[in-house]
Amino acid sequence: IEFPLHEIAQIVHSGDSASAMSVFETAIPPHSPGAPPHQHTHEDEIYYILTGEMCFLLDENVVRASAGDTVILPRGRVHANWNLGSVETRALTIVSADAPFEHFFDEVARHLSSQETGSAEGALEAVSSVADAMGVIIDMSKVPNEAESLFTPAQ
Repeated sequence: IEFPLHEIAQIVHSGDSASAMSVFETAIPPHSPGAPPHQHTHEDEIYYILTGEMCFLLDENVVRASAGDTVILPRGRVHANWNLGSVETRALTIVSADAPFEHFFDEVARHLSSQETGSAEGALEAVSSVADAMGVIIDMSKVPNEAESLFTPAQ
């Protein structure tokens, strides 16, 4: 997927099996944001960490997950992720059946490719627009202190 914010590849599409789940492989560079604080209305996510370490917000709690760990992010719960470490983090993300979110990254990439500038504000605007259409509620006021510098665009 030509997603400019971090590397992501869809490796299982919902139409590939009767279970209708989708699976993504994500790579988050060192000292980088992943997903901003948000909640899903239609789907659950499960992260399996392949390499490195990723931090997750789940409601008010911050959880650190390392290679071999699994983190479950149920729909309706505020969550986010980021990489505070010094090495890239790779993870598999499993998205529950028949979720509109399966197309989220493609849609954001399409929005961003049509913009004239590649600003951080433009990226957040594209993410927010697509999120709204897919029942994903972004709430930047929930960014934890330890990740604030990663999610705040440079002035």
